[in-house]
Amino acid sequence: NYANTSNESQGTMRLLVPGGRTADLREELGATMVGIRTISESGAVSTFSREQIELFAVSNLMSVHLDVNAEFVYIDASFSMTDNGLVAVLELLHLLFQEPRWELPAFVRSQQAYKAQAYAVQKSLEQSTLDRLMSMMYGADGRVNEPRVEDLNKLSLAMVRKVVSAQLRPQDLEINLVADFEGLGQRKLAGVEGGLS
Repeated sequence: NYANTSNESQGTMRLLVPGGRTADLREELGATMVGIRTISESGAVSTFSREQIELFAVSNLMSVHLDVNAEFVYIDASFSMTDNGLVAVLELLHLLFQEPRWELPAFVRSQQAYKAQAYAVQKSLEQSTLDRLMSMMYGADGRVNEPRVEDLNKLSLAMVRKVVSAQLRPQDLEINLVADFEGLGQRKLAGVEGGLS
C-alpha cells in the first residue's frame, strides 16, 4: 500500500515448486495430484495433529491451500501481518516441507476423490469432449489428460510419497510475497532467509 490505513493488514504468499503433473512417469500417472491432496487431506505435520494445525492456523489468522497443475505444485498462504503472521506461516510451511504426515486414510480419500472425478469426466459431454480433444492433440500422454481410473488404481501411498517428496525441495521453489511491511520493525520479517530449509 502507498498509505498507512487503519485497516488490518494482510499478506499473501504463493510458493511454486517446479514439476507438477508433468513430473509423473508413465507408470505413476496421477501420483503428484493424489500425493498433494493426501497431504492436504491429512492436514497434519510432524507430531502435530490436524486439529492442532487448524487451531494454530485460526489463532494466527492464516490459511494454507495446496494444489497442483501441469507445471507446478503450488501452495497459497494468506495471513495477517499483525502478531508475527508471516513468521507463523513460515513455521508451518517449514514443517510441511520437512515433515508432512503421510496417512493411509487420507491417501484413500484422495484416491477416491480423483476416481469420482475420472468417472465424472466420462459422464459429462463437455468434459469427455475436452478429454478426447486433448488426447487427439497430445496422444496418450497421461500427464496432460485427466488420469484414468486404471492409473489411479495402480498408485500406492509409498509411490505418491516418493513422487511428491522428490518435488517438495525447498532449494527449487519460487516464493511470491505480497504484504504491507511498515517501519523498521517489519524489515526483519521481509528479510527471512532459509526459513523453509
